[in-house]
Amino acid sequence: LTAPTETALYLSKLTGIPFGATAYAHDIYVDNSGNAAKLRHASYVNATTRYNQRSLAALASDHPEKILTLYYGIHTSSEFLPPEPRDTFTFLAVGRLVEKKGFDYLVDACGMLKRRGREFSCKIAGQGPLEDELKAKIAEMDIGDRIVLSGYVPPNRMNGFYRGGDVLVAPCVEGKNGDVDGLPNVILEAMNYGLPVIGTTISGLPEAILHGENGWLVPPNDAEALAEAMEDALAAPDLSSLRLASHRTVTERFDVTKNAIPIKELMEAACGR
Repeated sequence: LTAPTETALYLSKLTGIPFGATAYAHDIYVDNSGNAAKLRHASYVNATTRYNQRSLAALASDHPEKILTLYYGIHTSSEFLPPEPRDTFTFLAVGRLVEKKGFDYLVDACGMLKRRGREFSCKIAGQGPLEDELKAKIAEMDIGDRIVLSGYVPPNRMNGFYRGGDVLVAPCVEGKNGDVDGLPNVILEAMNYGLPVIGTTISGLPEAILHGENGWLVPPNDAEALAEAMEDALAAPDLSSLRLASHRTVTERFDVTKNAIPIKELMEAACGR
């Protein structure tokens, strides 16, 4: 839905070519100007998550049938690869260092676990405006021996990053400006490598993370609950069943080669083919 309203509608009217739209997060919860008009004239709108679908339905109450949830997905591997052996249990987190990622709560949770005497490491891959703030907090809490900011990891090295962890943590929250994630790609990527995921109950995360099956769900903005879930992961005698379930979730529900087919069919139907 990011194209300017006037541009989308003008081109459609000028050419007679119908258009569809896809919505993710920022274009719904922060800058949603003109969305009502786009929804009214679009042939279909893929909301990408059921949570987004409910939010958009409030803007298109006259045409709710246009708004659909078709998961986008990633290129998945058919074979599950076990994690690389390591001496220390390792939590991973990936994303821009911005408020909605909730990494400050992850830092707090790591501080709680260290005070409880838990042995672990945590690596956060990403860059962003909160980098200095997070570094200062880690130093102030004296937990630099437990959690590190790994900086930007290029796509061709993410394979090794995911393979070097035991559990992904996605402590997403709603930003003060209303910005919130839809369903972060990093969750699906981690699942593709068989990582269980600790996430929050916000937005579309519960549509991929199934509590007790392939990970853990906790309330957003709650470092104590996050620490408890991380402690559950540390205390688990065996994560094999969660790893297999995580990989199965992404291959069955979020494989882009499968999920592109209904989108293609929608586009063809819009064109009258």
